[in-house]
Amino acid sequence: MEKISALLISYNESQWINDYLRQLDFVDEIIIVDSYSIDDTQKKALLNPKVKFYKRQFDNFANQRNFAISLAKNDWILFLDADEFIHPALEEEIKHLVNNDKGIVAYKIKRKFYFLGKPIHFSGLNLDEAYRLFNKKFCRYNEKKFVHEQLIVDGKSATMKGILKHFSVTDINVYKTKLDYYSRLKGAQLFDENRKPNFYHFILKPIFRFINQYFIKLGFLDGYAGLQLAVLNSRGVYLRYYYLNKLIKNIK
Repeated sequence: MEKISALLISYNESQWINDYLRQLDFVDEIIIVDSYSIDDTQKKALLNPKVKFYKRQFDNFANQRNFAISLAKNDWILFLDADEFIHPALEEEIKHLVNNDKGIVAYKIKRKFYFLGKPIHFSGLNLDEAYRLFNKKFCRYNEKKFVHEQLIVDGKSATMKGILKHFSVTDINVYKTKLDYYSRLKGAQLFDENRKPNFYHFILKPIFRFINQYFIKLGFLDGYAGLQLAVLNSRGVYLRYYYLNKLIKNIK
């Protein structure tokens, strides 16, 4: 039987950590790389005998994830976020796939997006796919992508049948803070790529994001939640270029 290492990068995940750990009874080890949480994430996590808890100063998501991978003793990795949850059928699918070699080294899992406790059915967020199960011998995160990390897969990949529940937004203010932080990281990435923002990036691109999410991706069918998400995410696009511009000005 193939053994699985479950990985998590965390910061102040007290809200989720107990439920996150409870769903992972079937894995061999749980590795948590924490960015010096100031809540009781560590205290709660260490109550689970499978947990190996490490602290690392956060620089970007790709490096944090690759560091976690380096600590895993098993080849098969289940890399969930703290607010992502599997159900028994998905657990069985995961165990079946890692123990029945089909030459596939990485699997994407579809995610059901929840906003303030309610499922989002449109807005371009319904059942997005993300790599969550993979063999570390063939996979690594792209170190040039600081945020919205990209898994580089050297081999065949597939999408699983099961669906994750993703409780991405439980508090508007927390989500705004997250978007601001992600925008800073994205701005730093664009700075490293020697990108230069202009009128298109500051004005047109955020507008296009809103139109695409709210109208083309039918976000208006998600009601007020769809409008909130479209406004917030278009602002996130603007902020990444705002922070990029600040970095450029600081070197002049």
